[in-house]
Amino acid sequence: MVTGKALRKKILSHLKNNENRDYDCVLGFSGGRDSSYLLYYLVTVLNLRVLAFAVDNGFIPEQTITNVERISNLLNVDLVIEKKIIYKNVLDIIFHLGLLTPLSP
Repeated sequence: MVTGKALRKKILSHLKNNENRDYDCVLGFSGGRDSSYLLYYLVTVLNLRVLAFAVDNGFIPEQTITNVERISNLLNVDLVIEKKIIYKNVLDIIFHLGLLTPLSP
């Protein structure tokens, strides 16, 4: 089991001298408990400059996106949300293969 001090030392040992960069690290941020706590820990305990990165694949509930934005704002962290609307591509393939017929307007 890794203690708090050991975890801190391990995380900081992976960081190079980033004084000339805007961020110390990038965190894949879903807005769930785990990534929210990790973001909090990196920012408030380790005092790191974090860029939060989230992916909206088209299936993410709007409330989740709102939570991601709210948590990022509360911690004063820059947030990038990449919108990947994959379901449209999947539906295009399904229609092209004739597995499903689009509804007429």
